Amino acid sequence: MKSVRACVKLPVSLTVTALSVAPMLLLAQGIDTEPQLVSLFAQSGSENATNPASDPMRIPDRMKGKVVLRAPAAAPRIDPAIEPPPVDLTQRTFAVDAIPVLDGADVNVEHLAQVMEPWSGKALSFDEFQLAANDLLTFLRENGHPDAVLRFSQMQFMDNQQVAVAIEGLKAVAPYQDATPKIQVAGFDINGVTLLTEAEVAEHMAQWSDRELTVQELSEATESLARLLRDRGYALAQAWLPPQDIRNGIVRVEVLEGVVDEMSGNNGLTVAGNDARLKTDVASAYLAQAVKPGEPLDVTVLEEQVRLLNDLPGVKRVQTDLKPGTQPGTTQVVAQVEDDDLVNVLLTADNHGSEYSGAERVSANINLNSPTGHGEQLFVNVTEAESSRSYKVGGHVPVGYSGLRLGLSHAAMSVDFDLAQGFSVPINIASESSATSLFASYPLKRSAQTNMDLYASLDFKNYQNSILYGAVENDRDITSASLGFSGDNIDRFNGQTRWGLTLTQGSIGLEDGSSYQFNDAQGARTEGSFTKLNYSLQRYQSLPLDDLFFNASLNGQWASGNLDSAEKFQLGGPDGVRAWPVGEGIGDNGWVANLELRQILSQPDWGRVEAFGFYDVGGITQYADLNPGIVYDGPNDYTLDGYGVGLSVTYGESGSLQLVYAHKGKDNPNPTPEGTDSDGKSDQGRLWLTGKILF
Repeated sequence: MKSVRACVKLPVSLTVTALSVAPMLLLAQGIDTEPQLVSLFAQSGSENATNPASDPMRIPDRMKGKVVLRAPAAAPRIDPAIEPPPVDLTQRTFAVDAIPVLDGADVNVEHLAQVMEPWSGKALSFDEFQLAANDLLTFLRENGHPDAVLRFSQMQFMDNQQVAVAIEGLKAVAPYQDATPKIQVAGFDINGVTLLTEAEVAEHMAQWSDRELTVQELSEATESLARLLRDRGYALAQAWLPPQDIRNGIVRVEVLEGVVDEMSGNNGLTVAGNDARLKTDVASAYLAQAVKPGEPLDVTVLEEQVRLLNDLPGVKRVQTDLKPGTQPGTTQVVAQVEDDDLVNVLLTADNHGSEYSGAERVSANINLNSPTGHGEQLFVNVTEAESSRSYKVGGHVPVGYSGLRLGLSHAAMSVDFDLAQGFSVPINIASESSATSLFASYPLKRSAQTNMDLYASLDFKNYQNSILYGAVENDRDITSASLGFSGDNIDRFNGQTRWGLTLTQGSIGLEDGSSYQFNDAQGARTEGSFTKLNYSLQRYQSLPLDDLFFNASLNGQWASGNLDSAEKFQLGGPDGVRAWPVGEGIGDNGWVANLELRQILSQPDWGRVEAFGFYDVGGITQYADLNPGIVYDGPNDYTLDGYGVGLSVTYGESGSLQLVYAHKGKDNPNPTPEGTDSDGKSDQGRLWLTGKILF
């Protein structure tokens, strides 16, 4: 006895698609099936059957639509007028397993599976198989598909081919209708904008004009206009859609730019803290540059003025709050100024001095901050070593309220020591130097990310050297003017970049008729005008590893010609190539590069502990112009390098201690006649120590 198995399969998902053709439910599915069908398959189980093994779900094209069976509306059944199938089906069995749903028909797969559940998992006769199909048809007619009809082709029963039973006349899934109301917008009528030109407003709103917009899209267009104003610094700007009847597609938008309320405080500004040492009218004058009554408040300008106010000596912190004004859409600024110490004292002890004038030094820097309450500062710096002492006094005051400052300083230094190296009897060497400076600084930019400053100075220097207790060897005057630019920037890469550039134009005058003037004319020829350019670049970068930082810096000098020793560049010392002594590698042109890797070891409540490793390298040109009369030892151009480690301990804002060990990378390419470094030693390593206390 041959057995035939009816296989009904469910698809993975129900795809809803609204098409123009009428959907149907087909109790068979395959590659050749028309779209919008739900299919049930009857497939022969005989080994000799003509079975589409490559695709058991396929319906042969030649079997489609050959016979149409319509079930009556009252009692669905196979039309008895149709001749019986040309093969004996009483000897075959069928099985119903699942029902797949294809595109378009508005049916529920789970409900269809429940209808077919009594017939599932059983061996069905052909009559039972038809009854199962009719049950499905009846369910569909009673549940939203009254025009459903049953169709299948008897020819498919020949040679054990697949049996396709189709149900047509099903309703399609209703097409998606966007119920969101839309408005045809021809343009916008913007009221209240004074900070943008009409052309700027029109250009910005053009992307929302001449199109249909939902209410949400209208709100987005309105908010974008407010955001444009806020991005330009007017953080209080608001825009909204007032109640309106839209005519001719023109939408009205109201804008409040956040103007300063002239009725609040003093023209919209209140400075609290009358007990602060800085005078209230000074603080008010700084902030008033950004707080203008009746005008929109630019918070970018306000932030810059707050930072300039915070830069004043004697000011520790400035806090500003924006509060509502007395009128809708207005604001007022309330500021609180906190005093810094009247006197700051920084004590420093280090071994950064010259070996001849005294390596071990102590110094005191004393600042008197805003004693009269106008943001001025007076300062005194004193440094003492074994054979040298120096001081510097001066002060600077603000001019206006834009950050401009003018200052005056005077510095002097005296050195007196006996030089024994290279002499059978030590000889006395002494020098006196002084410098008077007029200087100015002006902030080009102040923000949380970027600062830029312009500075200038006019310097008058005098140097006198004497040998053998009073015989003046040389007397030089140097007058110079400098113009500089510096800045720093914090970027999105968690790092900071600092830079500086200073151009100096000067003139060197030597004592007329002196032997020094004669020797200079025969050799280096430094007397007369000179030009030099100093530059610096530094990058401080946070690394992905916790508490690890990388620091790289480059400093250098370029000179137009040979310079006086007071204007030359130096490689050695604690701020240069640290493996070499102070005074090593002096020349007209030079550069120094420092690479540092820092690791924070600990951050207790009282401060921070850091360890670091470094590599330093620098190059020097002793004389920019090799005149025929110059007598010098060693190469004119050479490099020095070194590497080392260090430890830094910071105690809050009260003090710090730093210890550095540096080792030479190579032998000295320009030693003294005795084969030593400039300090008379030949040490391969060098230790630098710095301690600071602030109170």
